[in-house]
This record gives sequence, structure tokens and C-alpha cells, in this order.
Amino acid sequence: MLKRLGAGLLVTASLHSGLQAQFTEDEVLIESGSTWEYLLYATEDAGVFTPVDPALADPDFATTWQVAAGYDGPPFSSGPAPLGYGVITGDPIATNIWQDRGGAAEPPSGERYTAYFRTTFTPTSDITAVRLSGIVDDGAIIYLNGVEFGRTSNFAAGAPDAWDLLTTGTGSETVPVATDVPLALPAGVPVTMAVSMHQATTDSSDLGMNFRLVSLTAPDPSPPANDNVVDAEIVPGDVLPVTVTGRTHDGGAELGLGATLEAGEPAHAGVTNVGSVWYSFNPVQSGRYRVSTAASSFDAVIAVYTSGFALVGETTSDVTFYTGATLAFDAVNTETYLIAVSGEDSGGGPVLDENYGDVVLQISPEAPEPFTEISTLLPAGSDWFYLLYAEDDPVDLTLTNQPVDPETVDPDFDTTWQTGAIYDGPPFLGPSPAPLGYGTINAEPIATDIWAARDTDGDPATDNLVPPSGLRYAAYFATVFTPAEPVAHLGFRGLIDDGAVIYVNGVEVSRLNFVGDANDWQAFAEDAIGTEDAPQVGVGLDLNLPAGTPVVIGVSLHNPNATSSDMGFDLEIYSIERPVFDYGTDLSTIDPLVASFDAYAPGATLGAGDGGSSDNLPWRGSALSDEAGLPNSPNGAGNVLYVNNAGLSLSSGNIDLRGIDNSLVMASLDVRTFDTSSGFESQDFLTATLEGSADGINFTTLATLVNLSGSALNDAPVGPGGLEDAAGNFTQFTSSPGDIPEGIEILRVVISGSTNSDSEHLYIDNLSVGTNLGPPPAFTATITRNPDTGRNLIEWETDGSSVYELFYGDLQNWTSIASGEIGSFEHAPPAGDTEGYYQVRRSAD
Repeated sequence: MLKRLGAGLLVTASLHSGLQAQFTEDEVLIESGSTWEYLLYATEDAGVFTPVDPALADPDFATTWQVAAGYDGPPFSSGPAPLGYGVITGDPIATNIWQDRGGAAEPPSGERYTAYFRTTFTPTSDITAVRLSGIVDDGAIIYLNGVEFGRTSNFAAGAPDAWDLLTTGTGSETVPVATDVPLALPAGVPVTMAVSMHQATTDSSDLGMNFRLVSLTAPDPSPPANDNVVDAEIVPGDVLPVTVTGRTHDGGAELGLGATLEAGEPAHAGVTNVGSVWYSFNPVQSGRYRVSTAASSFDAVIAVYTSGFALVGETTSDVTFYTGATLAFDAVNTETYLIAVSGEDSGGGPVLDENYGDVVLQISPEAPEPFTEISTLLPAGSDWFYLLYAEDDPVDLTLTNQPVDPETVDPDFDTTWQTGAIYDGPPFLGPSPAPLGYGTINAEPIATDIWAARDTDGDPATDNLVPPSGLRYAAYFATVFTPAEPVAHLGFRGLIDDGAVIYVNGVEVSRLNFVGDANDWQAFAEDAIGTEDAPQVGVGLDLNLPAGTPVVIGVSLHNPNATSSDMGFDLEIYSIERPVFDYGTDLSTIDPLVASFDAYAPGATLGAGDGGSSDNLPWRGSALSDEAGLPNSPNGAGNVLYVNNAGLSLSSGNIDLRGIDNSLVMASLDVRTFDTSSGFESQDFLTATLEGSADGINFTTLATLVNLSGSALNDAPVGPGGLEDAAGNFTQFTSSPGDIPEGIEILRVVISGSTNSDSEHLYIDNLSVGTNLGPPPAFTATITRNPDTGRNLIEWETDGSSVYELFYGDLQNWTSIASGEIGSFEHAPPAGDTEGYYQVRRSAD
């Protein structure tokens, strides 16, 4: 709420983290790091300095210190900001205001109260609004020309400014407070800004301040250009995902800035809206799409309509498991879709709050729903029992509540905790509502803290909000439901941060973002992105659960590392129709499986493939380049993927591993790079990874075949002369036996790469997946010279299926002299030629 106090000053009640309005900065009035006068008053007795209230030396101090003119109290000193004492993490102290009195760097503990600061600035033009920001540790009360202008929010309501006033909470040493405030100041008139800095406790280890003040130019009061549906901003539908930005509002309601509601506009998502902006989307291809405002600066409302204004879907930001408003819908490419983004009027009053702000709208292709729900068996937010076991360290008594593997106190824990009936290990807590976990999860706040601020250092006065860093491993969850009807298959959708193994009646049925040993308390999840922002999905097939019989669900939840700052869990369970999975090409019928590169993303990446008889693995692509066409490699046709001044992201078709010993499965590919100019730069890269799935839905990275960027593409320490090879030689990259764990039923290969110059070339060839693949056997040829005829007999071992070509030359220039399904050739070198060389090249097709 804004108030007007004295001499035309507008004053805000509190300062906070984050700006309130989108003004344009104009004149810097006080720069960060400026020189300030300061006072931390103390008395001395035999060389011992004790901070005291300056009012003891100057009775009218409280009403006069804010303006230098007429002030007659203890003298102020001066120095550049940041000013304070102790160690301020984000803004190191430049001026120590204690001045090492008594040989100490800060005041005595227990005597650390208020310090005072002031400076003067003179605007060169009339001011209508200012932006104040800066580091405040712990709290500040700010004055302009002797009148209180604002204070941080960590003061008790109505608390008068006094030397012994403490704040109700600490300030941040790294995150600046900030506020935009309408403020009338005339040009050419000096203004004194004064600040009283207060501690949260009298033994606080530090105090710091560093302010910046700048005048602002108010934004254009016109509504956004896409305020009305007829002016909807067109969103490209040919290159996805696409992100567009905008605003629903530009300031407080007093300024009259922002989006409006049109006459007859519906209440999007069934709530009271405050003003909408519009976008128009025409997909190039029919399919399922996702619209999200997760990155917006406020809690948005989304509604999607056809061009005839028929409602397609709508949502608020309260979508289970998702960050921000998120909506998936099925679209056809002959329709134009109108997307409204608005804010929900939640009674926030006339000030800018969660109802308005920056719009970040993303539209992306959405995979089809992996399963069709029949009925809900366990809704989100249900009650779960949970276990995060910890013990005091038996040696170091200061280490209390240290997480340990429950198996240390229950030898059969790994085989019994999921069953319920025969479990006799450490007791589970609960039942308590989900989401369960600790720390901060983006999508949803934790409802049940499974750590519950247990003390970890033997100090009962200290609450440790998360387990000790380095000991954040698995936690365990269990619940029971009873189906009313027989259930053949289960579907799982939930907040899984970061990976999970799901059990039904003690039997593992699904894994989400996890490929490790399920019985290993310390096994890590994959280090995936977005596990806090969207649900993970899995299935359990052919379970055939009878009606009326309780079903025990167990979930082990795993972090991606032992220092992860948070953990979150919630799970919905459904009866589902059996999904149809594309298991892909049966590896047991083809060994090795040889991939082709001829099926590429339409109108996208450069590449080549001859469609030969061994090209039996389809490729599915989402290319990143605008380049068109599919020319062959400059060094010949064949199964060569060629990238030049372009980008690609390709996923192979699925490979069916059922009936295969996964520990024997390997993949290999050949890579060559070449740059005709100054070499590859940091933005150039090539990666190839193996991904696997146990349920046909969730794919996880199992192994990396290639991961090269920048200069490594020039001089990778592999192959003759490094990876870059102008002569056309390839370097082979191979996975290892055991990279693919048992339980993985579907395998695919993902290749990504990019170059940004016509001189830069990437070639990928001979991708093979099979059992016990390794470097190809050494290929050698022998030469026998007949001294009587002067002719040379060149012989080599053939494999019965390859085509061979024989060349003769001087290592720089080569001439083909024979080709075909041959294994020998007799050649007469030119007369007098005693330095000739032979080369045999083999082609798989």
C-alpha cells in the first residue's frame, strides 16, 4: 500500500526481494559502491570499546541524525560501500565501520545493535519514480530528507526505529532487496538518504549494506499489442518447441497499465480473470501439443480455443505435478488455435502481485498419452508410510541422526520392506499426506517433511532442515489400496525427484529414471532435468490383481547424488488398458544390427544413406537446422551421416532386447571430422549415447559412446593422427559389455551434433548394435613380387559379403585398379616405378 508523507514524498511500507513494476531505468542517483557517512557509536574504558545508543551523547539524536544540516551529535566517518563488518558472502565489505577498535574486527558479541548511514544526491531532472535495491543484512529503515521512506519486511508491525530494535528475521547476504516506488522529487534539489541498519540478534556475526538508487521512466500506459483476440500474436507452428514472451501487466493499477478483458470474454478456467493477452497457433502437423507458462513471473491462467471460439482446454497454475499452468491438447493442422494467457484475481488488491507479470509461453510437441486410464486406484496427495533411517554416530558423539542403510539393522530389509506383512525392520512413520520429501520442489510444496529438521550436530538448539550433505541417499515409501474390480495392468504418474523403483506386493514392476541396483541404498538416479517440474510415468503389466484384495505398493526413491538439495515424492496409480509398445527390430534375428542414416527429419539435416540391404534400422529425427537436401558425403556414398554447417538430433528406431543376454550387447560407430579452415570452436559438438527402457515408456541414458566438443573434435587422442583426418580414415568408438543392465528390453541410439561453418565437417558411419561387438579384426593384405615378370600379387582375406577396391599410388594420389567381390589381384606397376604403394578398401554393402 502506498502512502504520501510530508514534502511530496511517496513512501512504501516495506522493501522485498523482487521488483514490483517494469519501469525503464533513467538516472543513477546513488551507485552501488558509493561513499557513505557512517556511525557505529561506542564508549571506551581502559581500551575496551562498547557500542551504546548515540542518544546517550545526543538526546535529540533519533530525530536529527537523518539529515546532516543541524546535526550536532557524535561525528560520522565516511567510506565506500559495501559498509559493515564481518564476512558478507555476496558483497565483501569494503569499509569496516568498527574500525578495529580495541584490536577487534567487529563489536563484542552480545552488543551488536544498530549502525547509521547517510549520503546526499541531487537529481538533474524531475523524478516521478525510483528503484531502490541493494544488499541488506539484516534489516534497514530508510529515510529521505528525514522522513521514513521504507523498511525491509523483517520488522515487527509498527515498531519504532530505536537503537536496540532487532529484526524478526535475518537478511540475505546474496539476494538484494528491491522495490519500485512512485516518488516526486524536483530537479536540482539535494536529497539526503539515511539508513539505520539493524541486526537480527545481538551476537550476529556480520552486518552489511550496499544500496543503489536510480530514477525511473514509467512504461507506456497502452495495453499490450496482443490485448485483444483480433490482435493475437502469431506463434510459428513449423519449428517447435517455440517460446514467445510478453506481459499481461506493466505496473500497479494506479498507473492504469496492463492487459484488459474484452466485452463478453469468458472467465478462462472458470476463475475471475484480471486481463488477458492472446496468441494464435496453427500447427504444421496434426498431433498432441503442450502449452506451458512455467517460466512466467506469475501464476498464469491458460485457455485454448478454436478459431470459432470453441473451448479446447483450460487450466490454472494448480496442475498436479507441473510447474506453472500446463495444458496438453490434440490439434489438427487445418485449425488455428487461439490461446489466452491471463492472471487470476485472487484478491491481491491494486498492487502488482501474482496476478500479473511477464509471460513466457512455450508450445512443444507432446508424446501421446502412454496409457489409457480406466479408473483411479490411488489419487495424488494420498497418505503414505515413509522411512528415512538415521542413527547417531557411535564414535563421534557430535554427529547425531546420520542417515544409514536400513539393512545395517535389518539384514533382510531389501527383500521385506516392500511386502508389509513380514517386515520387521526400522518402523515406518505415517501415514502422512504426499507430496513427501525435504527441501524445495518446484512443482509442489512438500506436505510431509520426511526429515523433520532432525539435529545432526549434537546441538539441540539447531534444526537441520535437510540430511547432512554427502549422506542424501534413498528413502522408502509404502501404502495399500484395495481395488473394487479386477485389475490387469497398472499405470503410475507422479512427482519422482529424482528416480524410483516401484514394487507391487513385493515384486518390482517399474523403474522411473533409475537403472542401478534396486537393493543398493546408495544407488543413484539418473541426473535428469525437469524431475521437479513435470511428472514421470511408468506401467506395471500383467499383474492381474483380484478385486477386494489389498495391494501393497512400495517405492524406493533415489537422489542423483549424495549432496542433492531436495527430494520429492507423490504418486497417482490407475488401472489401465494394456499399452502397445514398439519393441523395434528383433536383435536376436540380426547380429550385428547395422543402422542406416537415410531416414532423416524432413527439410532438415545434411546426411546420406544408400538404402542397402543392411539398412534395416529406421531413424527418427528432430533436426535443429534449416538446411535442406540430403547429399552424399564428399568422400563417397554409403551409410554415412554427414553434417556441415548444420545441426541434428536423431534417435534410432527401437531395438528389441527380449531374449538377449544384455551383458553381451554392445554398440559401435565410426567417426571422422575435418575442418578446412581454423578448426572447430567450443559450440561445435558431437555426442552419441545408448538409451534403454524397461517399460517401453521411460528411456534412460545407459552409456556414452561419443562426447566431443570444440578442440577435441580437432585433436581427440584416438585414431591415427587424432580424430580429424583429411585422408578419410575413421575412428571407432565402442561401448562396453555390461553397459546395458538386465531388465532393459528396448534399446536405442541417440546422436546429436552441430557445426556452424561451411569449413567444418562431421561424418558418422558403420553404426552397429550386437553381441560382443568390438574393434574389427585387423585387415591386412600381402604382396608377393614375381621377380621374373615384375608383377605383384596382392592378396587379402575376404568375409564373403563385402565389396573390395584396390588402389595404387604414391600416398598422395591413388588410382583404382580393381574392384568387386575379390580377394586377390595381380598388378604390373609402371616401368621404372619402384616406390608405388597399394591400398585395399572394404565396403559393407
